[in-house]
Amino acid sequence: MCDRLLRCRGRCDDRVLAGVVALGIWLRELAGVLELLRLADRELPRLIVGLVPRLRRRRLVEQVVVPRVTLVRRRRLIGAPGNRIHRRDVRLLLRLRGFLLALQPVGLDPLPPPALDALDDQLDRVHQRDHPEDRHHAVQRVLLRSVDHPVGDARDVVEEVRGPVRDPQPAVDQDAEGDERPQRTGPGEVRHHGPEDQRADAEGKRHPLRVQLDTTRRREDPEHGRSGQSNSYAEQEPKKFGHTPKVATNSGYTPQTLRHTLGLTHTGNRLPKVGAMRPPNIVVVLSDEHTAAAAGWAGHPHVRTPHLDRLAAQGVAFDRAYTNSPMCVPSRLSLMAGQYVHQIGAWDNGVIPDAAYRTWGHHLREAGYTSVIAGRTHFNGPDRVLGFDRRLTDDLDFWLDHSGRPPRRTADWRRPTNSHVTEQGSGDHVHTQHDVAATDAAVEFLRDPGEDPFLLYVGYMHPHFPLVAPPEFRALYDTADVELPAVADEQHPVISLLRHGFRNDEPLTEEQIREATVCYWALISHLDHQIGRLLAAVPDDTVVLYTSDHGEMAGHQGIWQKQCFYEPAVRIPLLLRHPSLQPGRSAAHVSLIDVLPTLRDAAGLAPDTALPGRTLLKAQDRPVLSEYHAQGMVDGGFMLKSGPWKYCYYGSAHAPQVFNVDDDPLELHDLSGETALVQRLDAELRLLLNPDATDARAKSDQAARLARG
Repeated sequence: MCDRLLRCRGRCDDRVLAGVVALGIWLRELAGVLELLRLADRELPRLIVGLVPRLRRRRLVEQVVVPRVTLVRRRRLIGAPGNRIHRRDVRLLLRLRGFLLALQPVGLDPLPPPALDALDDQLDRVHQRDHPEDRHHAVQRVLLRSVDHPVGDARDVVEEVRGPVRDPQPAVDQDAEGDERPQRTGPGEVRHHGPEDQRADAEGKRHPLRVQLDTTRRREDPEHGRSGQSNSYAEQEPKKFGHTPKVATNSGYTPQTLRHTLGLTHTGNRLPKVGAMRPPNIVVVLSDEHTAAAAGWAGHPHVRTPHLDRLAAQGVAFDRAYTNSPMCVPSRLSLMAGQYVHQIGAWDNGVIPDAAYRTWGHHLREAGYTSVIAGRTHFNGPDRVLGFDRRLTDDLDFWLDHSGRPPRRTADWRRPTNSHVTEQGSGDHVHTQHDVAATDAAVEFLRDPGEDPFLLYVGYMHPHFPLVAPPEFRALYDTADVELPAVADEQHPVISLLRHGFRNDEPLTEEQIREATVCYWALISHLDHQIGRLLAAVPDDTVVLYTSDHGEMAGHQGIWQKQCFYEPAVRIPLLLRHPSLQPGRSAAHVSLIDVLPTLRDAAGLAPDTALPGRTLLKAQDRPVLSEYHAQGMVDGGFMLKSGPWKYCYYGSAHAPQVFNVDDDPLELHDLSGETALVQRLDAELRLLLNPDATDARAKSDQAARLARG
């Protein structure tokens, strides 16, 4: 059979070739299979080469010696007399055997050795382990130990590891649709469904590695979302990382996760690195305009965020996380590129990234990741993926700028209205619909994400203005609970001009301020609800990161929106759940440019020295830089946050602002009169960039774009 394939291999597509390789293993024509593997470097499709990432392709034949392997009947794997099977041989055979089961190209189930029986029994046990690497090593250990007993039954090895093995008794149950489904009778025991499996159990011929999927239909509950998940905004007890119940399968494995456990992943055009473990799946959630203090885990007395609180309890909450620009597009482009705004020329909301712009998708492709977008990104221009592999839902079109024109940065610029605060109250809004659709698409993707490790980015509009909240979430809050925001007695001239430009100097009634505030809280709770729906579909071993592009002033200092460097505008929530991190809080100063190095680190990639950020898996306290180069400020603004000090530089024509945020959290007392302190902080800022030269370059770039427009 394999000889024939070798003669006609030029006329076979990848799937046919892969199927015949698997068939050759089933027929025990190992010599022919190895001959095919010998062609790997020039003709064998990458789909098959990816099955053996731990073995160098050019040494496959050297590492698997056919005379040392003998497959015999009665499902026994033994060593030829005086020549016991080598562990490397078992690894290769296991991967090839698992590939046939996973792909099933010709509908055949190979004759299994008892080592795979041991794996079948062990899979249900190791499902309870916290981390996928534990499962991998436990399964490999049992398999390899079974080979060390070549003549005996592999169940002896399993008994040695975890006690006597009990054969489950045949039993079936029916779900609401009348379909038969397996029932778990105890840890590690699954009763199989269907008469054929019952007979196989009775005869001791269980099919190894067969995954029993739970066919129970999970009903949607309009009050509680997915079945079994409570969305009540009463106080909820956070769960520790790794202990959230799973409902996907009876055995804890889908076909995809089973292949991942065994390392049986193919990466299309991306070959896995030799000797590398499969990297974790990653989910990044990005909201819009969520200030750091407005959350339950942050200590807010009223804002209800039970799902984000649970995520914070499972991972690390960074209490001093900052945006690198208090403006949507500059912040997001900086976040995606892992570079400061001035490094990539992302000056304002009209910027369209050029072909040289590299995002998370470009970077993680090196590690074999599939990168997927759902929801808001605020990327301008026709390229709607920007290095990602696919997009599930897009931005709302009216938020996108396809012209590339910059804003008008003059002292007489004014926003047409102050609708960003006066448009408020209960009701349905297209932002809410967008966020629900993004969650729906992301959850649907998570049901079958494919075999590659994935990076899923989910972007939400909420709690961005207009302040129109879903009625059921608006009903959670009482305007009487609102503490009216503080405003300094005297304002810096740059801040006064900013307030005037955005019409924040137009007076609001106390009722408007209270209603706007509780609507902002309600939008945060709706955001939390969507994140709860999303996280219910995310396996516990997935890396999860939540943050926002910038904050919201919400009336502090008389400002609504952002565009300045006060804490409510620049300090953002940042939560990270990763198996290597102990749950807790971090006081290190970090910013959004640290997200890309973190993703690279989680994916197993080496640090990129061209990136100014650092991985959050080993967070370092470093000065934070934020910039603003858009409407409302005639000259560029720059913020340095270092230790307790915040230094805001607005050009040589204006005095700076200086605050000790630890002693003055509301930033009401400007310390810019302390000359020595100002000089020290200014010198520290100039270690990161030359603010005057950067401002000149921003204005030049914006003028050139205006001329082209």
